[in-house]
Amino acid sequence: MPFPEKLTVKIPRNSFVTKLFATYLVLMMLPLSLILLINYYRSAQISEEQAIYSNEKVISQTSDFLSYKVSSLKNIIDIISFDENVQTVLKTSDSFYRNNKGYWTIQTEDIKNIIYNSYTTSDITTVRLYMRKGPASFEETDNFKRLSNAEQSDWYTRIENSSLLNTVWIPSSFFDPGSQSPYISIVKRIPDLNSINKYIGVITGTVPQDVFQQIIAKMTTTKNTTVALYNFHNEMITATGDSTLTNVRILNGIINENNLPADGTMHKVSISNNDYLVGVHNIEHADWKLVMLVPNGDILTSAYLYRNQLFWIVLILFLFSPHYLCYILQHNTPLAQAQAAYEGGRL
Repeated sequence: MPFPEKLTVKIPRNSFVTKLFATYLVLMMLPLSLILLINYYRSAQISEEQAIYSNEKVISQTSDFLSYKVSSLKNIIDIISFDENVQTVLKTSDSFYRNNKGYWTIQTEDIKNIIYNSYTTSDITTVRLYMRKGPASFEETDNFKRLSNAEQSDWYTRIENSSLLNTVWIPSSFFDPGSQSPYISIVKRIPDLNSINKYIGVITGTVPQDVFQQIIAKMTTTKNTTVALYNFHNEMITATGDSTLTNVRILNGIINENNLPADGTMHKVSISNNDYLVGVHNIEHADWKLVMLVPNGDILTSAYLYRNQLFWIVLILFLFSPHYLCYILQHNTPLAQAQAAYEGGRL
């Protein structure tokens, strides 16, 4: 039977029904509210545990893939550097090319074929050979450069400070400060195979920043996840997410203040009064560091939804109960009869 549109029964303050209703609140509503809170906190705890586990998997797998990608590109550069034809060309004197101009054309085309057809992938867009001798000593092209012109540059100083066989990753700003297409250059000195302690040139391979951007973009497990990849010189390689958190100085401050290990484990950290899960992982074969920051609010979204649903259920029950009591008092129900008996002094 539907409820009346207007309930006009007045329930005395000290009535039997009032006391029954108060007892109902204590015995039913308060425990239900307690259950709501316990379920919410447990749900939040489970959500956080699951987030830690899944994000540790994500940062570990991404680090492994970045290491694989870096190693693959390094191997390509190594193969080109140790190629017999490349070694021969870089050690051929400029006088030879001046006396054999036709041979210069043939050799430069042969080297281009070695560079672009045999070993490289679409991840490397441009390969340049910087040489003291070889074709560049006769004429420079986009692929063949004179090493003497690069020896005063900042990027050359950086590789000079590394060991001979090391591969160094250098941001595009070192090569072209005004570039609108950011890239990372993989740089290596080419050793002389006949005298391993000497080098006969430098090789650089240009890798678009998008190659690494696409990799870290897949780490965004929540809407507001922030990921940054930067080197030990505090130069950003690529980043995605909250721009206020992708400043290298800020990231290093977070890592140092909380003593975060670079092993990919996720730790709860407070940043500007907001809780985050933060993980750090070093990348093998490169002087890079991968940092992942996941807002705690994103993790608890499902827990918040569950809490709100339970809250509305309890609120509806609380608001509905007085109206239900009014309804049953308008009819000759056992409760109405008990109320009348109570008021008549029979209970």
